[in-house]
Amino acid sequence: MGRGTDLAILGSAAGLAALTFAATRPMSAENCNIEEGDTVAIWGAGLVGQFAIKSALMLGAEQVVSIDHYEDRLELARQQSNKVKTINFDEEEVYDRLLDLTGWTRAGLVH
Repeated sequence: MGRGTDLAILGSAAGLAALTFAATRPMSAENCNIEEGDTVAIWGAGLVGQFAIKSALMLGAEQVVSIDHYEDRLELARQQSNKVKTINFDEEEVYDRLLDLTGWTRAGLVH
């Protein structure tokens, strides 16, 4: 992208929204004190949830569990890393599946 394209994106509402998400999601993940080896559960796999997943992975989460009911969003989450597991809440009981995925330990919540 050239400079003109960059400025057009920054001047658009979508560009502003993307910048807002890009700035706030990593901060939210940092505020949760994610440390290497943690398991993080994220409710919602839309745009904001995808940023939260990436942020948790960048901060060293060992496992990220993405919870949603839109299969296309869950597929995008799985494509980010083999460390990402998904729960479709229309098909599974979230609490029981979280316990199963985490070995009956507590997961931190980012979103």
